[in-house]
This record gives sequence, structure tokens and C-alpha cells, in this order.
Amino acid sequence: NFSHAGYHQTYFTYVIGLVYLLWPHPETLLILQAGFVAAAVIPLFLIARRLVGPGVAATLAVAYSLYAPAQGGIMYDFHYQPFSVFFIPLVGYLFMTRRNVALVLAVALHLSLREDMGLPLGVLAVFFALTGQRPRVALAILAVSLAHFVAFKFVIMPRHLGGEAAYTSMFSKLVAADVGGMAGVLVTIIGNPGYLLQTLLAADRLEYVLLVFAPLAFLPLRRASGWLLLIPGVMFTLFTTGVTASLMISFQYTALWTPFVFIGTAWALAAIEAPSRAVQ
Repeated sequence: NFSHAGYHQTYFTYVIGLVYLLWPHPETLLILQAGFVAAAVIPLFLIARRLVGPGVAATLAVAYSLYAPAQGGIMYDFHYQPFSVFFIPLVGYLFMTRRNVALVLAVALHLSLREDMGLPLGVLAVFFALTGQRPRVALAILAVSLAHFVAFKFVIMPRHLGGEAAYTSMFSKLVAADVGGMAGVLVTIIGNPGYLLQTLLAADRLEYVLLVFAPLAFLPLRRASGWLLLIPGVMFTLFTTGVTASLMISFQYTALWTPFVFIGTAWALAAIEAPSRAVQ
């Protein structure tokens, strides 16, 4: 009695469906999910190698392989967010190395994962633009990402639910009463920073932040640009008020943190190694 299109836009289903046809079992989905998360070590290493050399990059790759939030994100069921742990650094590496054809394909695959994947990709694009990395291409990716996010979240999906927005219950305490929906959440975030700060300083959120950053010695926070990369994780975990799973590293929401904190760590290490050449 409801439309899936009103709750999620998961066109990547058609990609993994090709593999699922060969072995139609639940284990196929779990193996694919775990495989993509594990494979993220490759583009993360390649990005770090360009910034800090092979030795430090290899150390960072080992740290990723041992990173509990990345592992926890694939331990509960099957979801589409964990696939972004691979595609975000892949887009970053292809962007940095000017492999434009492959970059377009990687962007398209990432956006096909879910309706909200435009936000993290847009944040990555802004990061590259502000750090002087091919700003025109970065802004083009940002435009596509924002169009994708707005079109699905605010136009297409509500039409399948009779005008209602899905999953606003996750932000129930942030929804402005006179606005409603995701727009109401944005109104509170922008217009009531005091209340928002009170929400962020809750004990369960501080514990979650420690679990995310302590294994990396808080390195992503050393650079101003590193804070920008935290927007997806903050938005979809620390801002949530109606669900406890988003604040546990044993659920898929860690995917909104993992690739960004490791990219931020690589940038921070590059700044420590060569401050005069560091990107702010």
C-alpha cells in the first residue's frame, strides 16, 4: 500500500542485480556490500600517495582496514550507503588525476545509490573547489549533485507519498512546526543555532564523535577544510533526533563519515609534512 519510490531512489539496484542473477541469495548482497567497503582502501591509498607518499599512504590504508566504524557499517543487514565508502574516494582520485570519462561514470554510479547521495558528493566538490583543485569541474559536480538531491528529496519522492516527505521522523525534534518536512529541518538548522547546539552536545553524540575520530587522532579536524568534509556525517547522524541507530557505529550511517575522515586525514598529514605546500 505504498510506493518504494517515495522512500528511496535506489537505481544502483540494477547494477548489483546483474551479479545477483548469477547467485540469487542474500549472501550475494552482503558479499557485494563488504567487498565495496573493503575495496575503498585502493582509492584512499592512491589519494594519500599523491599527498604524502607511499609509506604514509600505506600506513593510512592499514588504519582504514582496522577502522571499526567502516566494519560496523556492514554488519547490519544490507544497505546502499556503504557503497558510497568506495565511490566517494574513487570520485576524488579520478578528479585529482583528471580521468574525466571515468569520473563521469563514477559520479553517475554514486548518485544512483540513493536519493541523498548528492549531498556528500556536493560536499566533496566544494572541498575541492575551495582547496583550488580544478574549481570549474568541481562546481559542475556540485551543480549536478545539488540538482539530484533537490529533485529527488523535495520534488519526485514527495509526489509518490501524496506530498509528504519520507523519514522526517529521523529529525522530529528539528522540524519547524510552521513549515514541516525536510524544509522545516533546514529552517531550524539555519534559524535556531542555539537549539541545534544543545542537540549536538548530548552525551550520545559526543560518544559517537569519539568513536569516529579518536582512531585517527582527530587529524581531520586539524585543517579548516577538514571540517567541511564532516557535513554529511553531521547532517545524517548528529542532527537526527528520532532514531538511535544513526548514533551507533554498528549501522550503515557510518558510511557518511568514513571516506571523508580518511580523505581529511590525508590532507592533514600533507600539511604536517610540508606546511609551505599545504592546501588550507
